[in-house]
Amino acid sequence: MRRLFPLALCIALTALCGSAFAQTDGITVTVSQNVDLPPDGIFFSLAIVTEPDATLDDVLAASQGLGLTAQSLAGVTLQQYGPSIGQTRLAYAFSLAVAYGKFKETNEKLAATRRTMAAATPAMELQVYGMSLTAGDSARDQARLTLLSPLFDDARKRGDQLARATGATLGSVLGVTETWANTGSYPAYLPYGGPIGPTTLKTALFLTVRYALK
Repeated sequence: MRRLFPLALCIALTALCGSAFAQTDGITVTVSQNVDLPPDGIFFSLAIVTEPDATLDDVLAASQGLGLTAQSLAGVTLQQYGPSIGQTRLAYAFSLAVAYGKFKETNEKLAATRRTMAAATPAMELQVYGMSLTAGDSARDQARLTLLSPLFDDARKRGDQLARATGATLGSVLGVTETWANTGSYPAYLPYGGPIGPTTLKTALFLTVRYALK
C-alpha cells in the first residue's frame, strides 16, 4: 500500500469561534493522496489578430477548419501595433479543446489555417499562445476507486488520534467531501516554443470526513 501524505489536518468546531479544545460534537479530518493521471485531452489558447473592422462572423468563417464557434470565444481586445493611435488591430481569443490522440491532426489544421489566413485579403494572423494537457473524468474515476479506501482508513486513524487528544471517542461519519486539485502547473507548450509534455498530470484527491464525537 502506498504511503499517504496528508496535506491538511484540522479540527472543525460546531461554533463559529472558540479553541480547538472547546467542547464540540464533531471532528473534521482532511487527508490527500497524490496521483499521476494519464492525459486524455489538450486545451489550446488561440488568438486571431485582425483588422479593426473585422467581425466575429468574419473570423469564424476564416477559421472554420478548426471548428471554432461563438461559444468558444474567450474575449476580444484592441491592440496598438505602431506609434500612431490609429494603428490598431483586434485580437479574438478562443479556447479549443481536443482529444489527446488528435494532437498531430489538430496541429496540422492550425498550420493550414494559419497559412490560409495569412494569404487572405485582408490578412489575419493565427497565434497559439498557450496549450495544456488535461485529464478526463474516466481517469479520475479509476484513480478514485483505488484511492478512497486507504484515504478513509487514514482519515479514521487520524480522527481517532484527535478524539483521544480531546478526551472523547470517535463516532460515526457525519459527512464526506471529495475534491480534486492540481499539485502543480504543467503546460505542454509556451509561446516561445518547446516540446509537448509531460506525459502524466500530477494531481491530488482530497478527502474530508466529519465524524461525530461521543
